[in-house]
Amino acid sequence: MIIKDFNVWIQRDQARFPVILLHGSDAGLIHERAATIAGKAVDDPGDPFRLVRLAGDDLSSDPLRLADEANTIGMFGGSRVIWVTAGARPIITAVTPIVATPPQDAVVVIEAGDLKKTAPLRTLCEKSPHVASIACYADESKTLQDLAADIIRRAGLTIDASAMRALTATLGADRAASRAEIEKLVLYCHGRTAITEADIGAVLSDVAALDSAILVDAAYLGDFSGIEQQTARLFSEGLDPGVLLGALLRHAIILKKMLQTELRGDISQAATMQGVYFKRHGALERQLKSWRTDLADRAIQQTGDAAALVRKTPTLGEAIAVRTLWMIALAAKRR
Repeated sequence: MIIKDFNVWIQRDQARFPVILLHGSDAGLIHERAATIAGKAVDDPGDPFRLVRLAGDDLSSDPLRLADEANTIGMFGGSRVIWVTAGARPIITAVTPIVATPPQDAVVVIEAGDLKKTAPLRTLCEKSPHVASIACYADESKTLQDLAADIIRRAGLTIDASAMRALTATLGADRAASRAEIEKLVLYCHGRTAITEADIGAVLSDVAALDSAILVDAAYLGDFSGIEQQTARLFSEGLDPGVLLGALLRHAIILKKMLQTELRGDISQAATMQGVYFKRHGALERQLKSWRTDLADRAIQQTGDAAALVRKTPTLGEAIAVRTLWMIALAAKRR
C-alpha cells in the first residue's frame, strides 16, 4: 500500500503494517524515517535483542534469513524490529515470503534506494495490503520550514519569516545534511532568544560559499563576462548550484538591509557587521551606488524561487543557477 503522508501515517496507522518499505532519492530522509519507525515499534531501539540489522547483500546470498529473523520469538518476549539496508544486489527473493506471510511479533523496515515505479521490489510491496510503501524525496520549501521550525522550537528559540526564508534557501536536498546545518545554527545561537538573518549568514557559509562570492559579485555588478568565465570553472570544480543560490540570497538580504538603513558613512564597518569578507567591501560599495531596495526585493524573490526549483529538479540545477545570475546581472546593468 502506498503511503502519501508519512507524518499522519506514523501517528495513526504504523501499527497496522508489519512490513515497511522506504525508498526514494533522499537517503538522509529514508534513514531518519526508518529510525523514527523503529523508535515507535520498540521501547529501546538500542537493545540488540529488540532491533536486528541486516545487510541487503547478505540476504541476497541467504534469502531465507530474513523470514527466519522476522519469525523468531524474542528471548525476553515483546516485539522486535528487523532493519534491512538494501545494497547493490536484489533482495526481492528474501522479501517475498514475509510479504506473503507477514510476521506476527516483528516489524520489518527496509531501507531501499531510488526505486523506479516498475522495480520488482516496489511493485511487490505496493500491491500488498500488509506493506507500507513510503517514498522519500528531496525536501520542498514547506517541508524544510517544518523541519527547521520544529528543531528551533525545541531549542527554545524563535525565528521570523524573513530569516526562515533565508535559512531554507541555504538547505539542500538531503534531510540528514539539512538537519545537521539547522542544529549547527541552533548551537551557534545557544543562550539567546531569536535567530536572525545575520546568524544564518555567519553560520551556514562555508568554503564553497566563499568560492561562489566571485559569482555573486559578478552578478550584482552586471559583469556578464565574469559570470560566463567563472561558472564554467566553478561548476567543473564541483560547486553546488544550491550553495551558489544560497550565497546569492544571503547577499541580496545583506544588500537590502544596508540600503534600508543607509549605512553609507563607513562601508567597511557596516559590511563587517553583516559578515561580508573584507576583500569584497569594494565590490559591495559599488553595488550600493547602483542598487535600490525594490530591486533587492525582486532579487530575493527570484533567487528564492530558483532555490526551490533546484530542490525539485536537481538535474537542472546548474542551468537554473546560471539563469538566476543573468537575471540579477541584467537588473544591475540596467541601473
